[in-house]
Amino acid sequence: MKKFAIFAAFGAMVSAMPAAAQMHTQDTLYQRVAAWNVYSVRNNGQFWQCSAEATNTNNRMRLIKFASGNSLVIATPSSRRGPFTGGVNFNSQGDGVEYLTTNGWAFFSMPESTFRSHMQQGVRLGLDVGGGYSYYMLSGWHQALGALNSCVANRGRTSRALPAVAVRCASENQLCQFTGWATVQYGATSGTVSRRMRGPVMCSNRSMGSDPAPNVPKYCTIR
Repeated sequence: MKKFAIFAAFGAMVSAMPAAAQMHTQDTLYQRVAAWNVYSVRNNGQFWQCSAEATNTNNRMRLIKFASGNSLVIATPSSRRGPFTGGVNFNSQGDGVEYLTTNGWAFFSMPESTFRSHMQQGVRLGLDVGGGYSYYMLSGWHQALGALNSCVANRGRTSRALPAVAVRCASENQLCQFTGWATVQYGATSGTVSRRMRGPVMCSNRSMGSDPAPNVPKYCTIR
């Protein structure tokens, strides 16, 4: 497969992160655009990063910017620890990229211009953190990058009024994947219960504290 260059400037930023036990991060929705949620992320109340998360796949993936400029980080959940060689490819082109893991996420660093150049040739991105590639069809990626850069330039502040749109996240007894705080509604048409919760949460009677629709398949939505 064709190799492509990825810059390794991410290591210093990772090493400078506070210890996991000392980090208290909170995601605040900055903007919804296309199939993406763009978040302003704060660490102990201080602006830390902006991240755009794809919401149209079962696998989570984020594009992250810590500051204005050309640097871009791609992140996906991983159970591994430390630096490893995995893979990033665009339409099956490219491989063999070193990545770092911290706090349950794997991070690949590259220039935003490189990402844009490859994405303009197609929207199929593959990430491998050890165990095979997961592929993402990144519709609306150019709008997401625009919103991401706007978020960073404004240090996560926005006066934009965001619609409270409910998004289905899991069926009963499955994991509802989201970060930060959200209002989780659990149930069916015959009855629901809502709680303000920090994600991820299990979509179940036990997690939600009651069975609002007995003997009926239930599901969770978040807003």
